[in-house]
Amino acid sequence: MENVLLNGQFTEEEWMLYQKELLEKIAYPPESLEKEEHHDDDLLPRKEDLEEAWAYLTSHEDAIQEDIFLQVGNLVSKSHPYISEGYRKFGTLLQDTKTEIPPAALVPTKTRACLETYKNEKTEDPFQREANFFLAMIRIHPFEDGNRRTALLFVNASLLKQKIAPVIITKDIEDRYLLAIHQNKPQEMREIFRMQSLRESKQIRLGNRGQHLQTRTNRK
Repeated sequence: MENVLLNGQFTEEEWMLYQKELLEKIAYPPESLEKEEHHDDDLLPRKEDLEEAWAYLTSHEDAIQEDIFLQVGNLVSKSHPYISEGYRKFGTLLQDTKTEIPPAALVPTKTRACLETYKNEKTEDPFQREANFFLAMIRIHPFEDGNRRTALLFVNASLLKQKIAPVIITKDIEDRYLLAIHQNKPQEMREIFRMQSLRESKQIRLGNRGQHLQTRTNRK
């Protein structure tokens, strides 16, 4: 697979640094979809929330469980003053759309079913599995805020566990990405995930090449 992260690509120190960079890209990707909607003061607490959520998520070998998913969702929006913990307690439409979402009373049952499907789904294409989960969870909309960020953390934790480069959603694919969400197109989202993973893989290789060149220069 063209976008596989090869074993030995990172030293332990490089891996820790890359995870911090990854979280910043998820919080505010280059030319982010969401950055313009927030003040600069929001950046630090949002990054800290993601770091805590990512650390919690990746500390579990078997993370696809309801209690872990719920806690990651809580941590993603931890610093938001108006978001209550736990599952969504109101709402019937996706934000800024006419797309219906389940009543709040059904969210726990539907979330459990979605996680069970995600855990047991076997596909030859890992991006199809991640796209299916991502869109299904967006359709359930289990939290009052942070649903896409939470789902994407799980997607990227799963991909990295398989040695596949993570997915970073950037401004240049905004229309295609949002359309795939609003029209609920798993095959289209699969190709978006594949394309963005390949992009990130190339960035990783270029970054590591630059680090290796710098190390060699310093030794001279």
